[in-house]
Amino acid sequence: MNEQEKKQLFSREYSELFDFVYRYVRYRLPQKEEAEDLVSEVFLQAYHKLSEFDPIKGGLRQWMTGIAKNKLLMHWRRRVVKVDLDSVGEITNEDDKQALAFLDSKLLVEKLLSHVSDDMKALLAFRYVDGLTFDEIAQVIGKEGTAVRQCFSRLHKKLQEIYEEIYA
Repeated sequence: MNEQEKKQLFSREYSELFDFVYRYVRYRLPQKEEAEDLVSEVFLQAYHKLSEFDPIKGGLRQWMTGIAKNKLLMHWRRRVVKVDLDSVGEITNEDDKQALAFLDSKLLVEKLLSHVSDDMKALLAFRYVDGLTFDEIAQVIGKEGTAVRQCFSRLHKKLQEIYEEIYA
């Protein structure tokens, strides 16, 4: 595929790619403006590096996801998050209690996911964050839909075993 064909493919799939990349980034960034800025950076970088895109290695969506993932990693590395742990013990109102319950759930998920490879985390994000079907995930990663279903079946079983080990 020559440079012109790559640009035409990029133009044809732009709106679908934009929606996909925006959802991917927006879920991972709390501020809408940050997500919009990062998505712009992803598309600018993708367009400037379009000559490096190799359709034999995977689809445009998969390639764009890789760029978005790298941009997100760089974004979070530049950021320092501060939490005042002294105030956690002083939670009294219902909204704060719900927030704490959410935080507990999030910490449990992070603990479970710490036992899972990055590839499996990406598959989980495709399915449960981006809302892709098994067949859509298969298309993104270049596998058969049945293989993706089987992978998820094994992954769910592994996560259940880890959960039982932690809370048994």
